Amino acid sequence: MARLRRQKGAVLVLAMVVLILVSSLAVTMAAQLEQSARQGANRLYGGQAREYVLGAESLGLAVLARDSRMSDQTDHLAEDWARRVPEFPVEGGWVRAGLADAQGRINLNGLAQKARGRSAASGEAARFTPAQRRFIRLLQTFEEPALSLAEAIALTEAVIDWLDADDEPSGFGGAEADHYLRLPDAYRPGNGPMADISELRLVRYVTAELYQQLQAYVVALPEQATLNINSAPVAVMQTINRQSELLPSDRYAAQRLVSWRDEGQPFTSLESFLLAEQVAQLNTGVDGVSIEGLSVRSDYFLLRSESEINGRYRAMSSLILRDAAGGRVIQRSAL
Repeated sequence: MARLRRQKGAVLVLAMVVLILVSSLAVTMAAQLEQSARQGANRLYGGQAREYVLGAESLGLAVLARDSRMSDQTDHLAEDWARRVPEFPVEGGWVRAGLADAQGRINLNGLAQKARGRSAASGEAARFTPAQRRFIRLLQTFEEPALSLAEAIALTEAVIDWLDADDEPSGFGGAEADHYLRLPDAYRPGNGPMADISELRLVRYVTAELYQQLQAYVVALPEQATLNINSAPVAVMQTINRQSELLPSDRYAAQRLVSWRDEGQPFTSLESFLLAEQVAQLNTGVDGVSIEGLSVRSDYFLLRSESEINGRYRAMSSLILRDAAGGRVIQRSAL
């Protein structure tokens, strides 16, 4: 009898063990199924969001091609490509996109050239090209962090050395491989064009705070490109000054110039720009305003496209080159 009770007890324990194992297996399988369902939803809705983003990119290309067909003389902020587009509702979410003129910013890769030949600039300014002088001025337009002229020059020299192929420091602020290889986390300078403005974070003197300020005003284009005065923001317009002056021009005057331009009076030529009151006041004497590297038309544009489908968000930045064929994307990056 006792033996029978022991056998029944063992069977009960075994049944409980089996029940626990089955329950644990069921919980594990349910968790795996739930995870698989989430992964499937992420792939499905994330894929849909990406397709909408790519569709927005195609629309941006079409808008730029249409603008080129209508007018290839000037590009300015009153044109269709520059209009703000609200979110467009789609099934399960929304999509939006916006174009910006990449040539309304200072091209970092244009700073590598050395100053050569005769120039109307004198003194310290004569060491730099017009593009380099504009970058020096831009660095001094920020309230936080506030950079002195000496600090702006040193940082510009460090950027020049990051871009150029030689190993000779540019001035007292320059920095070549010997500087970067002595850092605790050593690395080598780029010694070539920047692929993205994020490389700035590696350059000597560039702090996180300064990089945050610069992001809206600089770009890394794959070739030399002009600065479009029809789309440049106020801080960039302040970089246009007398050739011998390394300080930025007056902010109030630049604001007035931009307001006048954006209220329906874009510049049709560089000559019309020089005739504007705020510019004409600077363009006197032998070291007046240099129009080298300036233009009223653009070929490079930045497109930011975003989409959210059932909580899955995708965003992409596309660098577009508008050419004779209409336009093509030359660089994409996820945001």
